[in-house]
Amino acid sequence: MTANMPEVDSRQYIFAYLIRSLDDVPADFPIPAADGGFRLGLLLPRDEPDWFGRPSYPTRILLLSGAAIVILPHPKTREPVIRIPLQQLLFVEAGHILLIGWLRFVEKGSEHKLPYNTRSVRPVEEFLRVLREEYLPGTLDVSPRGPLGFGEPLDLKFSNTEYFELDAGERVLFRFFSPVTKKIRRHWIFRWESWVPGDLVVLTNRRVLWVTDRVQERYAAYGTVTRSAPVRALAQLTCQRTAEDCALLVKLSSEASWSISLPLERQAEAQRFAEEVTRSCQWN
Repeated sequence: MTANMPEVDSRQYIFAYLIRSLDDVPADFPIPAADGGFRLGLLLPRDEPDWFGRPSYPTRILLLSGAAIVILPHPKTREPVIRIPLQQLLFVEAGHILLIGWLRFVEKGSEHKLPYNTRSVRPVEEFLRVLREEYLPGTLDVSPRGPLGFGEPLDLKFSNTEYFELDAGERVLFRFFSPVTKKIRRHWIFRWESWVPGDLVVLTNRRVLWVTDRVQERYAAYGTVTRSAPVRALAQLTCQRTAEDCALLVKLSSEASWSISLPLERQAEAQRFAEEVTRSCQWN
């Protein structure tokens, strides 16, 4: 006589983990037949339920399958499966503030943000590394010199972020860094302090990388956001003066661009960075 096995409910899982084969997939989470030969998967647990037993986001599985990212929500949610061909993916964002982490996949006309708890950050980082192997294959044709640095020297936070972000064989060609700066405003006897977030823009032989501690336009001392796009998607790089400061505009295509607000004192270096990249790089 065989004992009854308990029914699997992957909504109760609390840690993310990598899915390397169909044997790693929870029994209650069917994989579409067309994606059975996926390269790698990632299970992202749901948020902890509130007082009413409702999580703010569901359990999901991400698959890297058939040159696409496939987002599978738990079957009980009855949400649709999302498939994003890598050729249509404009850029990938990964962010974290303490225990709050998220992935964001931006394609033409839509974006998909997937929150997770950063206690499971290691499998997330490994999934992103493998994703970058397929998403960022190109090599930029530039002279072998480098890297060329503009702006200020990297501080410890941004230096470490760049070091751990770069993949094997990835080489920095150009770098611009604007560190966190403090602004002091006075009016009569009153004095206010505010912080301008730091921004790092890197061009490698594979991608355009923007690292910032700007979250929803505010400085996040314990947070970091990275955005990556294929280097050959870079269409234009310019520095523009605004009413109070300046902005480095990274145009990826007709559908996507990054506007990076900078203190006015960074304008000259940002302009030099944009001009040197434009002069040196060759896009096919």
